[in-house]
Amino acid sequence: MDSIVSYHDLKDIISHTFGISHQVLHIHAGLAIYLSCQVALGNRRASGIALSFVLVLETVNELLDFSFHGVFWSADTLQDYVSTLMWPSILYGVSRLRRQMWRAESMRRKRMRKTFALLHAGPAARSMAAG
Repeated sequence: MDSIVSYHDLKDIISHTFGISHQVLHIHAGLAIYLSCQVALGNRRASGIALSFVLVLETVNELLDFSFHGVFWSADTLQDYVSTLMWPSILYGVSRLRRQMWRAESMRRKRMRKTFALLHAGPAARSMAAG
């Protein structure tokens, strides 16, 4: 129980030292954990492992809050999850979308190069590629 009180006190100290609310602390913590995990894993984009790590740590945080307060506040817990996971989820989604767009563009360019190569190769090469 002593470590739970110390953890809660540490969150209060950080919040008061930087003059930020606990919700803003959740936003910064979620983003810092996500980016740190990506760096540690060596991932440049869209790391599902990093996003999962943020989710696990937020769940541990909420369990510690529950142990400290002895009460489960569903509205506060939901707000904490949203605050913590919002930016990491957005970064993950944007990175996945950009990766899909890059792959589609890469495939389109590859098809175009192949088509142009066949057009410039002449009729004999086109008949060989078709059959």
